[in-house]
Amino acid sequence: MACSKLHQIYKEINTNNIESAEAIINSINPSVISVSDRRGYYTLRIRIMISKKQTEMLLEFFETTKHLMSRDYINLVEYLNNISPLSAQIYFKESVLNKTIFKSKDIDKLIDINNKEVLKYLVGSFNRTTCNGIESDVEDVLFEDNMVNPIINTIMKKAKKNIINKIRGLVYNVVIDGGNVLHSYKGKLNSKSFINLKNIISEIDEPFLLILHLRHKKKYLKTIGNKFPVIFTPFKSNDDIYIIIASLINQSKIITNDNFGDHNSIYSNTNNHLRYYFDEKIINYSFDKKYVFSKPKYSMVRIMDEKIMIPSEKSGFYIID
Repeated sequence: MACSKLHQIYKEINTNNIESAEAIINSINPSVISVSDRRGYYTLRIRIMISKKQTEMLLEFFETTKHLMSRDYINLVEYLNNISPLSAQIYFKESVLNKTIFKSKDIDKLIDINNKEVLKYLVGSFNRTTCNGIESDVEDVLFEDNMVNPIINTIMKKAKKNIINKIRGLVYNVVIDGGNVLHSYKGKLNSKSFINLKNIISEIDEPFLLILHLRHKKKYLKTIGNKFPVIFTPFKSNDDIYIIIASLINQSKIITNDNFGDHNSIYSNTNNHLRYYFDEKIINYSFDKKYVFSKPKYSMVRIMDEKIMIPSEKSGFYIID
C-alpha cells in the first residue's frame, strides 16, 4: 500500500499538485514503509518541502534524518543556491561535502547549479561527471602517505623481500607491465611478442622499470639484451603484485592494458583509494604504425589557472572557467 501511495505522490508532485501530494504523504506512517522504499519516501517529502519553500523545516529534516540519498543533498544545495549562492556554498562545505559519496549524476547537477565556489570544494576529491571532457595536460597527483602506505604494507606480505629491496634501489618514473605487453596480441605469446616489447620500450623517453616473470628471462635476454632495468619475478608468484608495489613506492605511472580489478577488490579499502590510484597512474597503449600511449582515466578534481577540472567518465576533463 505504501509503495503505491509513494508512486501517487510522485505523480502529484510532477503535475505540480503539491497540496495533494502533501496530504497523501502525511497519511503514511513511515515506520510501516520497507527499508527499500524509505529513501524514496524521504526524497518525496524533501521535494514537497522544497516546492513549498519550507527552508527551516528542510534544514531540520536534513539534520535529523539519516540515510538520505546523495541526490537529496544536491537538491537542497540547488534550492539554497536559488535563495543565496553564499548560503549554498556554506551549507555544501559544512554539511554535505564529507557526509555523502557523490554519483556522477550528482556532479552533473552541481555543474548545472553553476556555483563555482561550491565546485571549488570538490578540488582534491575523487569524482567524475558524465559531461563530455577534453584532453588536457595536467600534473601528476601525489597521493598522501596515509592512503598509499597501508596498501603497500598489505600487498608486501605476499612479496619477496629481496625483490622489493632491488626495486627500491632503482631509479624510474614508469613501470612497464611486461607480461601484459607480451600477451597484447590476442592474449597469446608468439614469435612477435618480444619484438612488440622491444618496440614499446623504444617509445619510452624517461627512466623506466620493466617487470617480467622469470620464465621469460632467457627469451628476453636473447631478444632485447641486458641494457634496461628489469625485475624478473619468481615462479609461483603474481607479477601484478610487484608491478603495483613498484608503482606505489614512488607513485610512478604504469604502462599496461590491465586494470588490476582483482587486486583492487582485495587490497583497496572502503574509500576505494587503490582504484582511484590506478585511474591516475595507468597508461594504456595501442599500436597504429607505432605504439601510442593514452592519458590516464583520471579520478581527481583539479584546479589549474583558476579553472576547475572535473574528470569526465568519457575522457579528459570537463573544464569550468
